[in-house]
Amino acid sequence: MRLARILLPALLSWAAAAPAGAQGYAVIDDEAVLARSARGRQVKEFMAKVQQEKLQEVSALQAELDAKRDKLSAQALTLNDAAKQKLSAEVEQGDIELKRTKEDKNRELNKILEDQLTKLNEEIDPVLQQMAREKNLKLILSRTLYGRGLLYFDDSIDVTDELIRRFDEITQAAPSKPVPPSNP
Repeated sequence: MRLARILLPALLSWAAAAPAGAQGYAVIDDEAVLARSARGRQVKEFMAKVQQEKLQEVSALQAELDAKRDKLSAQALTLNDAAKQKLSAEVEQGDIELKRTKEDKNRELNKILEDQLTKLNEEIDPVLQQMAREKNLKLILSRTLYGRGLLYFDDSIDVTDELIRRFDEITQAAPSKPVPPSNP
């Protein structure tokens, strides 16, 4: 993550320094693609439907739990201690079950969303690569906070091997220093 904070500004300054007419870079708004493309709208509609189904499942459990609470409250004066304890335990168990169900449904929903977005990205990537070739782009970034970051790059701008070579030259020339443990 720290390396990304260092490299991204360097990439952006490289892109800004490109001569006029030789741009070589582009920006994509992932959220706009999701909201305005036909396939993106299908994904959003599907996710809204799945979310509604998950909410209905949780709402049904919530209604059952509310009914038990109402019964406990309404009959508190007429129930004997054993019956009160039993109903109180059922309400407490219902609270735990409801909490777990909410967490499970949330995890399920997030997994489905992740799968749908991954599939959408796989469908978009060939189009993105074709656009990059047609426009002679070397770099395409996502401008949205939750985007994929670097969407496409031409291998000709990958300077990883040179960075490794230079870094090794510097670190092998200098005496090695132990890295202190981080304090959490």
